Amino acid sequence: MDNEKFGNFIKELRKEKGLTQKEMGDKLNITDKAISKWERGLSFPDISMLNSLADFFEVDISELLNCERGAKQEVDVEALIKEAIEKYKNIEEKRKEKIKNKKIRI
Repeated sequence: MDNEKFGNFIKELRKEKGLTQKEMGDKLNITDKAISKWERGLSFPDISMLNSLADFFEVDISELLNCERGAKQEVDVEALIKEAIEKYKNIEEKRKEKIKNKKIRI
């Protein structure tokens, strides 16, 4: 699952509902900062939230995971989660390396 594509899809669905990140967060009992991270492709929602998100946006979970409407199909959730975790780890490694390089320059 592409983290940027997922983030853009969540943002698109949120805007269709005419909600700010704060308003969406209030409705789902999560922070607007978490939603911001999803939308920027920096993290993914916890797997336990997928049903709530799909219900909230009135889409099928497979549409949510495939990041497009009408993309209802069998989805290997475990494989998608593993892929997302690997991408997140890569993002974190790059972030840590960037911080490390800044410290070296000082």
